[in-house]
Amino acid sequence: MADDEQESPTAPYSQTDEQVKRYLQFNYCIQCGLCYSACPIVATNPKFPGPAAINVAYRYAADSRDRNKQRILKLDTPDGVWSCRIAGSCSMVCPKGVDPSLSIQLVKSSLLKR
Repeated sequence: MADDEQESPTAPYSQTDEQVKRYLQFNYCIQCGLCYSACPIVATNPKFPGPAAINVAYRYAADSRDRNKQRILKLDTPDGVWSCRIAGSCSMVCPKGVDPSLSIQLVKSSLLKR
């Protein structure tokens, strides 16, 4: 897709069911903050962006229509996604059934594949 087509689209961006499945469950986050409250890393590292922020970054990066790959790269720091120790408490408290722990691991995986 040309850059000017991305800026001023002339047709809807269509996606396959498989493309939507890559990010749909992460789209249900309502930014309630319960995952932040449950996260032991948030309590000890004020520079850690937290599970909801990482989840949103992954949600957009996994969307085939997204062209901004910088948001995932910004998480590739010792205080970023690598601070998570996979306690899983963020996923256990989510009232919408979102699994931020999974999105964090998927971000790590995509960074390792680069």
